[in-house]
Amino acid sequence: MRAECLVCESTSVNADRLARARRSDLGRDSDLIDVALAALIDREEQRRKLAALEHSPYQADDDLRLDDPRADCDHEPRMTVESPPT
Repeated sequence: MRAECLVCESTSVNADRLARARRSDLGRDSDLIDVALAALIDREEQRRKLAALEHSPYQADDDLRLDDPRADCDHEPRMTVESPPT
């Protein structure tokens, strides 16, 4: 059984998924769409970040390399811990 999409007739909403979400009581249609849009935006941002890392990996930037003990990502002086007097 396919549920009728009440969001907008001109959109391509998977009616079965929408009906499933409604049966799961996940909120109003507008809430579902807001969450879905946020998830899509997050996924796209993650994809872009990964693509940027593939293009310019951390290892290629001396200031960002984590395996180099001389690297200081925040450019702050290194703290040393002194032993208490005995």
